[in-house]
Amino acid sequence: MPNPPLLILAPAHELDPARPPWKPAGPRKFRSLGDTAFNDWVEALVDLGVDFPFDAEQRLPRDLPAGLDGVRCILIDPARRDEFSGGTAEARLKEFRARGGRLFFPTPGPEYDDPKSDLYRPALKLCVECALPRRDPALLDRLRNADEAPLVAWWRSSLDDQRRVLQEADAGWAWGDPVGYHFFWPAFEAAEYFRDPALLEPAWEFMRAGLDRRRWGGAIACGKRFAAKYYEHTRDAAVLERLREEADALLPRIHGRLPPFVREAGGWVNNEVFANNGESLGSISRITGDARYLDAAVALGRFVHRACFDPAAALWLHRGHLSGPIPEASAHWGRGNGWFLYGVRGVLEDLPPDHPARPEFQAMLAAGLEGLLRHQGPYGLWHNVVTATEGLSRQDSCGAWMYIAVYARAYWKGWLRDERIPPMCERAWTGLKTKLWRGLLLAQCCGTGCLASRALYLERAHTRFPGAPALHAWVELQRMRATRRRPSEAPPPTARF
Repeated sequence: MPNPPLLILAPAHELDPARPPWKPAGPRKFRSLGDTAFNDWVEALVDLGVDFPFDAEQRLPRDLPAGLDGVRCILIDPARRDEFSGGTAEARLKEFRARGGRLFFPTPGPEYDDPKSDLYRPALKLCVECALPRRDPALLDRLRNADEAPLVAWWRSSLDDQRRVLQEADAGWAWGDPVGYHFFWPAFEAAEYFRDPALLEPAWEFMRAGLDRRRWGGAIACGKRFAAKYYEHTRDAAVLERLREEADALLPRIHGRLPPFVREAGGWVNNEVFANNGESLGSISRITGDARYLDAAVALGRFVHRACFDPAAALWLHRGHLSGPIPEASAHWGRGNGWFLYGVRGVLEDLPPDHPARPEFQAMLAAGLEGLLRHQGPYGLWHNVVTATEGLSRQDSCGAWMYIAVYARAYWKGWLRDERIPPMCERAWTGLKTKLWRGLLLAQCCGTGCLASRALYLERAHTRFPGAPALHAWVELQRMRATRRRPSEAPPPTARF
Protein backbone atom coordinates (compact mmCIF):
# COMPACT_ATOMS: atom_id res chain seq x y z
CA MET A 1 0.00 0.00 0.00
CA PRO A 2 1.56 3.37 -1.00
CA ASN A 3 2.51 5.93 1.58
CA PRO A 4 0.31 9.01 1.97
CA PRO A 5 1.90 12.06 0.31
CA LEU A 6 2.48 13.70 3.70
CA LEU A 7 4.55 12.33 6.57
CA ILE A 8 4.52 14.08 9.95
CA LEU A 9 6.94 12.81 12.56
CA ALA A 10 6.10 13.15 16.25
CA PRO A 11 7.42 16.34 17.86
CA ALA A 12 10.07 16.09 20.56
CA HIS A 13 7.62 16.59 23.43
CA GLU A 14 5.57 13.56 22.32
CA LEU A 15 8.39 11.01 22.10
CA ASP A 16 7.82 9.66 25.61
CA PRO A 17 5.43 6.71 25.09
CA ALA A 18 3.98 7.31 28.55
CA ARG A 19 2.83 10.81 27.61
CA PRO A 20 -0.93 10.81 26.97
CA PRO A 21 -1.61 12.12 23.46
CA TRP A 22 -4.82 13.88 24.51
CA LYS A 23 -4.66 16.64 27.08
CA PRO A 24 -7.14 19.30 28.20
CA ALA A 25 -7.14 22.53 26.26
CA GLY A 26 -5.75 25.65 27.89
CA PRO A 27 -7.37 29.08 27.60
CA ARG A 28 -4.84 30.56 25.15
CA LYS A 29 -6.42 29.84 21.77
CA PHE A 30 -7.69 26.65 23.50
CA ARG A 31 -4.40 25.00 22.70
CA SER A 32 -3.71 21.61 24.28
CA LEU A 33 -1.49 21.96 27.30
CA GLY A 34 2.14 21.34 26.38
CA ASP A 35 1.60 21.69 22.64
CA THR A 36 3.92 23.77 20.46
CA ALA A 37 3.58 25.57 17.14
CA PHE A 38 4.28 22.21 15.49
CA ASN A 39 0.95 20.89 16.78
CA ASP A 40 -0.79 23.90 15.23
CA TRP A 41 0.59 22.87 11.86
CA VAL A 42 -0.73 19.34 12.34
CA GLU A 43 -4.20 20.65 13.20
CA ALA A 44 -4.24 23.00 10.19
CA LEU A 45 -3.44 20.06 7.91
CA VAL A 46 -6.19 17.96 9.52
CA ASP A 47 -8.59 20.85 8.92
CA LEU A 48 -7.55 20.91 5.26
CA GLY A 49 -8.13 17.16 5.02
CA VAL A 50 -4.57 16.11 4.09
CA ASP A 51 -3.84 12.43 4.73
CA PHE A 52 -0.83 11.38 6.84
CA PRO A 53 -0.01 8.38 9.05
CA PHE A 54 -1.16 8.18 12.68
CA ASP A 55 -2.37 5.38 14.93
CA ALA A 56 -5.72 4.72 16.62
CA GLU A 57 -4.80 7.13 19.44
CA GLN A 58 -3.80 9.74 16.87
CA ARG A 59 -0.14 9.42 17.80
CA LEU A 60 2.32 10.38 15.08
CA PRO A 61 5.15 8.02 14.02
CA ARG A 62 8.49 8.55 15.73
CA ASP A 63 10.79 7.42 12.92
CA LEU A 64 11.04 7.45 9.15
CA PRO A 65 9.28 4.47 7.54
CA ALA A 66 11.20 1.77 5.70
CA GLY A 67 10.39 3.38 2.36
CA LEU A 68 9.49 6.90 1.28
CA ASP A 69 7.86 6.05 -2.03
CA GLY A 70 4.86 8.32 -2.66
CA VAL A 71 5.84 10.80 0.08
CA ARG A 72 6.06 14.39 -1.15
CA CYS A 73 6.49 16.31 2.08
CA ILE A 74 7.93 15.49 5.51
CA LEU A 75 7.29 17.68 8.57
CA ILE A 76 9.85 17.40 11.38
CA ASP A 77 9.85 19.30 14.64
CA PRO A 78 12.79 21.77 14.63
CA ALA A 79 13.60 20.49 18.12
CA ARG A 80 14.48 17.13 16.49
CA ARG A 81 16.64 18.52 13.70
CA ASP A 82 19.87 17.15 15.19
CA GLU A 83 18.46 13.60 15.11
CA PHE A 84 18.41 13.76 11.31
CA SER A 85 21.75 15.52 10.83
CA GLY A 86 23.93 12.50 10.36
CA GLY A 87 24.11 8.85 9.45
CA THR A 88 21.50 6.89 7.54
CA ALA A 89 18.64 9.30 8.32
CA GLU A 90 20.48 12.27 6.78
CA ALA A 91 21.40 10.26 3.70
CA ARG A 92 17.79 9.15 3.19
CA LEU A 93 16.46 12.68 3.57
CA LYS A 94 19.10 14.00 1.18
CA GLU A 95 17.97 11.45 -1.40
CA PHE A 96 14.33 12.36 -0.69
CA ARG A 97 15.03 16.02 -1.40
CA ALA A 98 17.08 15.21 -4.49
CA ARG A 99 14.06 13.58 -6.10
CA GLY A 100 11.89 16.62 -5.38
CA GLY A 101 10.57 15.94 -1.88
CA ARG A 102 9.97 18.82 0.51
CA LEU A 103 11.57 18.66 3.95
CA PHE A 104 9.88 21.17 6.27
CA PHE A 105 10.92 22.21 9.79
CA PRO A 106 8.07 24.58 10.76
CA THR A 107 9.02 27.35 13.15
CA PRO A 108 6.69 29.56 15.19
CA GLY A 109 5.40 32.62 13.39
CA PRO A 110 3.45 35.60 14.71
CA GLU A 111 0.17 33.76 14.15
CA TYR A 112 1.10 31.20 16.84
CA ASP A 113 0.29 33.59 19.69
CA ASP A 114 -2.25 35.75 17.86
CA PRO A 115 -5.77 34.62 18.86
CA LYS A 116 -7.15 36.28 15.71
CA SER A 117 -4.89 34.35 13.34
CA ASP A 118 -4.24 30.74 12.44
CA LEU A 119 -2.06 28.57 10.21
CA TYR A 120 -4.70 27.71 7.64
CA ARG A 121 -3.28 29.88 4.88
CA PRO A 122 0.38 28.88 5.42
CA ALA A 123 -0.70 25.23 5.48
CA LEU A 124 -2.76 25.76 2.33
CA LYS A 125 0.32 27.25 0.65
CA LEU A 126 2.31 24.16 1.66
CA CYS A 127 -0.38 21.93 0.14
CA VAL A 128 -0.23 23.80 -3.16
CA GLU A 129 3.56 23.76 -3.30
CA CYS A 130 3.77 20.03 -2.56
CA ALA A 131 0.62 18.96 -4.47
CA LEU A 132 -0.92 17.51 -1.30
CA PRO A 133 -4.56 16.52 -1.98
CA ARG A 134 -7.09 18.26 0.26
CA ARG A 135 -10.31 16.69 1.52
CA ASP A 136 -8.54 13.37 0.91
CA PRO A 137 -11.13 10.55 1.14
CA ALA A 138 -8.60 8.34 2.94
CA LEU A 139 -8.22 10.79 5.82
CA LEU A 140 -11.90 11.74 5.94
CA ASP A 141 -12.95 8.09 6.10
CA ARG A 142 -10.50 7.36 8.92
CA LEU A 143 -11.83 10.25 10.97
CA ARG A 144 -15.49 9.52 10.20
CA ASN A 145 -15.06 5.88 11.20
CA ALA A 146 -13.12 6.57 14.38
CA ASP A 147 -14.52 4.75 17.40
CA GLU A 148 -16.72 7.17 19.33
CA ALA A 149 -16.55 5.30 22.64
CA PRO A 150 -13.06 6.54 23.62
CA LEU A 151 -13.96 10.03 22.43
CA VAL A 152 -17.05 10.17 24.62
CA ALA A 153 -15.21 8.63 27.57
CA TRP A 154 -12.43 11.21 27.30
CA TRP A 155 -14.85 14.12 27.03
CA ARG A 156 -16.63 12.93 30.16
CA SER A 157 -13.43 12.36 32.12
CA SER A 158 -11.85 15.66 31.06
CA LEU A 159 -14.68 17.96 32.18
CA ASP A 160 -13.01 18.70 35.49
CA ASP A 161 -9.62 19.30 33.84
CA GLN A 162 -11.28 21.74 31.48
CA ARG A 163 -13.04 23.46 34.37
CA ARG A 164 -9.77 23.81 36.24
CA VAL A 165 -7.89 25.29 33.29
CA LEU A 166 -10.59 27.85 32.51
CA GLN A 167 -11.33 28.72 36.12
CA GLU A 168 -7.70 29.26 37.06
CA ALA A 169 -7.17 31.47 34.02
CA ASP A 170 -10.25 33.62 34.61
CA ALA A 171 -13.42 32.77 36.52
CA GLY A 172 -15.18 35.21 34.20
CA TRP A 173 -15.19 32.53 31.49
CA ALA A 174 -18.22 31.20 33.35
CA TRP A 175 -20.38 34.28 32.73
CA GLY A 176 -18.53 36.86 30.65
CA ASP A 177 -18.09 34.78 27.50
CA PRO A 178 -20.20 32.23 25.59
CA VAL A 179 -17.58 29.62 26.52
CA GLY A 180 -19.76 29.10 29.58
CA TYR A 181 -22.63 27.81 27.41
CA HIS A 182 -20.32 25.27 25.82
CA PHE A 183 -19.21 23.98 29.20
CA PHE A 184 -22.44 24.05 31.23
CA TRP A 185 -24.85 22.69 28.61
CA PRO A 186 -22.70 19.57 27.95
CA ALA A 187 -22.22 18.93 31.67
CA PHE A 188 -25.95 19.13 32.41
CA GLU A 189 -27.06 17.08 29.42
CA ALA A 190 -24.37 14.43 29.89
CA ALA A 191 -25.22 14.13 33.60
CA GLU A 192 -28.86 13.57 32.71
CA TYR A 193 -28.20 11.23 29.79
CA PHE A 194 -25.73 9.03 31.66
CA ARG A 195 -27.66 9.37 34.96
CA ASP A 196 -24.46 10.51 36.58
CA PRO A 197 -24.85 13.66 38.72
CA ALA A 198 -21.10 13.53 39.43
CA LEU A 199 -20.57 14.98 35.96
CA LEU A 200 -22.11 18.18 37.31
CA GLU A 201 -19.56 18.67 40.06
CA PRO A 202 -17.16 20.58 37.76
CA ALA A 203 -20.04 22.79 36.64
CA TRP A 204 -21.11 23.60 40.21
CA GLU A 205 -17.52 24.45 41.13
CA PHE A 206 -17.06 26.63 38.05
CA MET A 207 -20.30 28.48 38.80
CA ARG A 208 -19.32 28.98 42.43
CA ALA A 209 -16.02 30.56 41.36
CA GLY A 210 -17.67 32.69 38.70
CA LEU A 211 -20.26 34.00 41.16
CA ASP A 212 -17.54 35.17 43.54
CA ARG A 213 -17.49 38.92 42.88
CA ARG A 214 -13.83 39.04 43.90
CA ARG A 215 -13.05 36.83 40.91
CA TRP A 216 -15.69 38.07 38.47
CA GLY A 217 -17.22 41.45 39.19
CA GLY A 218 -19.04 41.79 35.88
CA ALA A 219 -22.58 40.88 34.95
CA ILE A 220 -23.77 37.34 34.38
CA ALA A 221 -23.75 38.25 30.72
CA CYS A 222 -23.80 34.67 29.43
CA GLY A 223 -25.46 31.79 31.16
CA LYS A 224 -28.12 33.17 33.49
CA ARG A 225 -29.97 29.89 32.94
CA PHE A 226 -27.16 28.08 34.68
CA ALA A 227 -26.87 30.64 37.46
CA ALA A 228 -30.57 29.96 38.03
CA LYS A 229 -29.80 26.23 38.21
CA TYR A 230 -27.06 27.02 40.71
CA TYR A 231 -29.60 28.86 42.84
CA GLU A 232 -31.96 25.86 42.71
CA HIS A 233 -29.05 23.61 43.68
CA THR A 234 -27.77 25.72 46.59
CA ARG A 235 -30.71 28.01 47.50
CA ASP A 236 -28.20 30.84 47.76
CA ALA A 237 -30.47 33.89 48.09
CA ALA A 238 -27.71 36.26 46.96
CA VAL A 239 -27.59 34.53 43.57
CA LEU A 240 -31.34 34.90 43.10
CA GLU A 241 -31.16 38.57 44.08
CA ARG A 242 -28.39 39.15 41.54
CA LEU A 243 -30.39 37.42 38.82
CA ARG A 244 -33.45 39.51 39.62
CA GLU A 245 -31.45 42.74 39.53
CA GLU A 246 -29.95 41.97 36.16
CA ALA A 247 -33.26 40.76 34.71
CA ASP A 248 -35.11 43.82 36.02
CA ALA A 249 -32.53 46.06 34.34
CA LEU A 250 -33.27 44.33 31.03
CA LEU A 251 -37.03 44.75 31.06
CA PRO A 252 -37.23 48.46 30.13
CA ARG A 253 -34.56 47.92 27.46
CA ILE A 254 -36.71 45.23 25.85
CA HIS A 255 -40.18 46.71 26.30
CA GLY A 256 -39.36 50.33 25.37
CA ARG A 257 -40.81 51.73 22.15
CA LEU A 258 -37.28 51.78 20.75
CA PRO A 259 -34.91 49.80 22.99
CA PRO A 260 -31.78 51.76 23.93
CA PHE A 261 -29.48 49.04 22.57
CA VAL A 262 -31.11 49.60 19.16
CA ARG A 263 -31.40 53.39 19.35
CA GLU A 264 -27.75 53.72 20.35
CA ALA A 265 -26.72 51.61 17.37
CA GLY A 266 -28.63 53.68 14.84
CA GLY A 267 -31.47 51.20 14.54
CA TRP A 268 -29.21 48.16 14.11
CA VAL A 269 -29.53 45.04 16.24
CA ASN A 270 -27.17 42.10 16.70
CA ASN A 271 -29.05 38.79 16.53
CA GLU A 272 -26.92 37.49 19.42
CA VAL A 273 -28.73 39.75 21.91
CA PHE A 274 -31.43 37.10 21.88
CA ALA A 275 -29.06 34.24 22.67
CA ASN A 276 -28.43 34.84 26.35
CA ASN A 277 -31.77 36.50 27.08
CA GLY A 278 -33.84 33.87 25.30
CA GLU A 279 -31.79 31.23 27.08
CA SER A 280 -32.14 32.86 30.47
CA LEU A 281 -35.20 34.98 31.13
CA GLY A 282 -37.66 32.11 31.00
CA SER A 283 -35.75 30.14 33.61
CA ILE A 284 -35.68 33.19 35.88
CA SER A 285 -39.43 33.51 35.34
CA ARG A 286 -39.90 29.89 36.36
CA ILE A 287 -37.97 30.10 39.63
CA THR A 288 -39.40 33.50 40.65
CA GLY A 289 -42.96 33.01 39.40
CA ASP A 290 -42.72 36.42 37.68
CA ALA A 291 -44.22 36.12 34.18
CA ARG A 292 -42.72 39.45 33.08
CA TYR A 293 -39.36 37.82 32.43
CA LEU A 294 -40.75 35.15 30.12
CA ASP A 295 -42.87 37.80 28.37
CA ALA A 296 -39.68 39.82 27.81
CA ALA A 297 -37.89 36.81 26.29
CA VAL A 298 -40.80 36.28 23.89
CA ALA A 299 -40.93 39.98 22.96
CA LEU A 300 -37.18 40.14 22.33
CA GLY A 301 -37.23 36.99 20.19
CA ARG A 302 -40.00 38.40 18.02
CA PHE A 303 -38.19 41.73 17.66
CA VAL A 304 -34.80 40.23 16.70
CA HIS A 305 -36.43 37.76 14.30
CA ARG A 306 -38.23 40.59 12.47
CA ALA A 307 -35.01 42.60 12.26
CA CYS A 308 -32.63 39.82 11.22
CA PHE A 309 -34.46 36.99 9.44
CA ASP A 310 -33.85 37.05 5.69
CA PRO A 311 -36.65 35.07 3.98
CA ALA A 312 -34.70 34.77 0.72
CA ALA A 313 -31.93 32.80 2.45
CA ALA A 314 -34.16 31.37 5.23
CA LEU A 315 -31.44 32.38 7.70
CA TRP A 316 -30.72 35.16 10.15
CA LEU A 317 -28.34 38.01 9.41
CA HIS A 318 -25.84 38.71 12.14
CA ARG A 319 -26.93 42.36 12.07
CA GLY A 320 -30.50 43.38 11.29
CA HIS A 321 -32.23 46.74 11.17
CA LEU A 322 -35.29 48.10 12.89
CA SER A 323 -36.85 48.43 9.44
CA GLY A 324 -36.12 44.79 8.60
CA PRO A 325 -33.26 42.66 7.24
CA ILE A 326 -30.79 44.33 4.85
CA PRO A 327 -28.68 41.44 3.43
CA GLU A 328 -26.08 43.64 1.76
CA ALA A 329 -25.27 45.27 5.12
CA SER A 330 -24.38 42.07 6.98
CA ALA A 331 -23.84 38.33 6.51
CA HIS A 332 -25.59 35.04 7.25
CA TRP A 333 -22.87 34.17 9.74
CA GLY A 334 -22.98 30.54 10.80
CA ARG A 335 -22.09 31.08 14.42
CA GLY A 336 -24.53 34.00 14.70
CA ASN A 337 -27.34 31.79 13.39
CA GLY A 338 -26.40 29.25 16.04
CA TRP A 339 -26.66 31.83 18.79
CA PHE A 340 -30.08 32.99 17.65
CA LEU A 341 -31.24 29.38 17.58
CA TYR A 342 -29.91 28.89 21.11
CA GLY A 343 -32.26 31.68 22.14
CA VAL A 344 -35.19 29.96 20.42
CA ARG A 345 -34.28 26.71 22.14
CA GLY A 346 -34.22 28.47 25.51
CA VAL A 347 -37.66 29.99 25.03
CA LEU A 348 -39.13 26.65 23.96
CA GLU A 349 -37.59 25.00 27.02
CA ASP A 350 -39.43 27.42 29.30
CA LEU A 351 -42.74 28.19 27.58
CA PRO A 352 -45.72 26.32 29.05
CA PRO A 353 -47.09 23.74 26.57
CA ASP A 354 -50.23 25.79 25.91
CA HIS A 355 -48.55 29.19 25.68
CA PRO A 356 -49.85 31.09 22.62
CA ALA A 357 -46.27 32.03 21.54
CA ARG A 358 -45.10 28.42 21.29
CA PRO A 359 -46.25 27.89 17.66
CA GLU A 360 -44.50 31.11 16.69
CA PHE A 361 -41.12 29.95 18.01
CA GLN A 362 -41.59 26.51 16.54
CA ALA A 363 -42.18 28.27 13.22
CA MET A 364 -38.84 30.08 13.66
CA LEU A 365 -37.14 26.69 14.01
CA ALA A 366 -38.92 25.45 10.90
CA ALA A 367 -37.90 28.54 8.92
CA GLY A 368 -34.23 28.18 9.88
CA LEU A 369 -34.30 24.48 9.02
CA GLU A 370 -35.11 25.35 5.41
CA GLY A 371 -32.03 27.53 5.13
CA LEU A 372 -29.73 25.02 6.80
CA LEU A 373 -30.94 22.18 4.59
CA ARG A 374 -30.40 24.35 1.53
CA HIS A 375 -26.83 25.26 2.42
CA GLN A 376 -25.43 22.14 4.13
CA GLY A 377 -22.25 21.23 2.28
CA PRO A 378 -21.24 17.91 0.70
CA TYR A 379 -19.09 17.06 3.74
CA GLY A 380 -21.98 17.58 6.16
CA LEU A 381 -20.82 20.95 7.47
CA TRP A 382 -21.75 24.55 6.81
CA HIS A 383 -19.47 27.40 5.89
CA ASN A 384 -18.42 30.23 8.17
CA VAL A 385 -20.77 32.42 6.11
CA VAL A 386 -23.52 29.89 5.52
CA THR A 387 -24.59 31.17 2.10
CA ALA A 388 -21.03 31.42 0.74
CA THR A 389 -19.35 28.86 -1.49
CA GLU A 390 -16.41 26.57 -0.78
CA GLY A 391 -13.90 28.83 -2.49
CA LEU A 392 -14.88 31.87 -0.45
CA SER A 393 -15.66 30.55 3.01
CA ARG A 394 -14.13 27.87 5.21
CA GLN A 395 -15.96 24.94 6.75
CA ASP A 396 -17.00 25.80 10.30
CA SER A 397 -17.35 23.22 13.07
CA CYS A 398 -19.03 25.62 15.51
CA GLY A 399 -22.21 25.92 13.45
CA ALA A 400 -22.46 22.14 13.15
CA TRP A 401 -22.44 21.39 16.86
CA MET A 402 -24.83 24.24 17.59
CA TYR A 403 -27.30 23.13 14.89
CA ILE A 404 -27.17 19.50 16.06
CA ALA A 405 -27.71 20.57 19.66
CA VAL A 406 -30.78 22.61 18.69
CA TYR A 407 -32.41 20.52 15.96
CA ALA A 408 -31.78 17.03 17.33
CA ARG A 409 -33.23 18.30 20.60
CA ALA A 410 -36.18 19.88 18.79
CA TYR A 411 -36.87 16.53 17.15
CA TRP A 412 -36.78 14.33 20.25
CA LYS A 413 -38.62 16.88 22.38
CA GLY A 414 -41.36 17.09 19.77
CA TRP A 415 -40.97 20.82 19.09
CA LEU A 416 -40.35 20.13 15.39
CA ARG A 417 -40.86 16.54 14.25
CA ASP A 418 -39.66 17.14 10.68
CA GLU A 419 -38.24 13.92 9.20
CA ARG A 420 -35.54 15.89 7.39
CA ILE A 421 -33.91 16.76 10.72
CA PRO A 422 -32.37 13.34 11.50
CA PRO A 423 -30.46 12.98 8.21
CA MET A 424 -29.30 16.59 8.44
CA CYS A 425 -27.97 16.03 11.96
CA GLU A 426 -26.38 12.69 11.06
CA ARG A 427 -24.55 14.28 8.14
CA ALA A 428 -23.46 17.17 10.36
CA TRP A 429 -22.13 14.75 12.98
CA THR A 430 -20.20 12.81 10.34
CA GLY A 431 -18.69 16.06 9.12
CA LEU A 432 -17.93 17.19 12.67
CA LYS A 433 -15.90 14.03 13.29
CA THR A 434 -13.56 15.05 10.46
CA LYS A 435 -12.76 18.18 12.50
CA LEU A 436 -11.84 16.31 15.67
CA TRP A 437 -8.19 15.82 16.52
CA ARG A 438 -7.16 14.33 19.84
CA GLY A 439 -10.56 15.11 21.29
CA LEU A 440 -10.46 18.82 20.45
CA LEU A 441 -12.62 20.51 17.86
CA LEU A 442 -10.84 22.20 14.97
CA ALA A 443 -12.18 24.77 12.50
CA GLN A 444 -14.19 26.83 14.96
CA CYS A 445 -14.74 30.33 13.63
CA CYS A 446 -13.58 32.95 16.13
CA GLY A 447 -16.32 35.06 17.68
CA THR A 448 -16.95 38.68 16.84
CA GLY A 449 -19.34 41.55 17.28
CA CYS A 450 -21.17 42.89 14.26
CA LEU A 451 -18.82 43.57 11.35
CA ALA A 452 -19.06 46.24 8.68
CA SER A 453 -19.11 43.95 5.63
CA ARG A 454 -19.62 40.39 4.46
CA ALA A 455 -15.97 40.25 3.46
CA LEU A 456 -14.88 40.69 7.07
CA TYR A 457 -16.95 37.68 8.12
CA LEU A 458 -15.36 35.63 5.35
CA GLU A 459 -11.91 36.53 6.68
CA ARG A 460 -12.54 35.46 10.29
CA ALA A 461 -9.79 33.23 11.67
CA HIS A 462 -10.59 29.79 13.01
CA THR A 463 -9.26 28.10 16.11
CA ARG A 464 -9.54 24.89 18.09
CA PHE A 465 -12.03 24.42 20.93
CA PRO A 466 -12.53 22.00 23.84
CA GLY A 467 -14.47 18.86 23.05
CA ALA A 468 -17.37 19.47 25.45
CA PRO A 469 -19.70 20.94 22.76
CA ALA A 470 -19.19 17.79 20.69
CA LEU A 471 -20.26 15.75 23.73
CA HIS A 472 -23.42 17.86 23.91
CA ALA A 473 -24.13 17.27 20.20
CA TRP A 474 -23.48 13.53 20.65
CA VAL A 475 -25.93 13.29 23.58
CA GLU A 476 -28.69 15.06 21.64
CA LEU A 477 -28.00 12.79 18.67
CA GLN A 478 -28.43 9.67 20.84
CA ARG A 479 -31.74 11.00 22.16
CA MET A 480 -32.94 11.74 18.64
CA ARG A 481 -31.96 8.24 17.49
CA ALA A 482 -33.77 6.69 20.44
CA THR A 483 -36.91 8.68 19.62
CA ARG A 484 -36.82 7.43 16.02
CA ARG A 485 -36.53 3.84 17.24
CA ARG A 486 -39.50 4.35 19.58
CA PRO A 487 -41.67 6.94 17.80
CA SER A 488 -44.82 6.11 19.77
CA GLU A 489 -43.22 6.92 23.11
CA ALA A 490 -43.39 10.34 24.68
CA PRO A 491 -40.14 12.33 24.80
CA PRO A 492 -38.08 11.32 27.85
CA PRO A 493 -38.53 13.58 30.87
CA THR A 494 -35.98 16.27 31.65
CA ALA A 495 -34.40 15.69 35.04
CA ARG A 496 -33.44 18.67 37.17
CA PHE A 497 -30.19 18.56 39.12
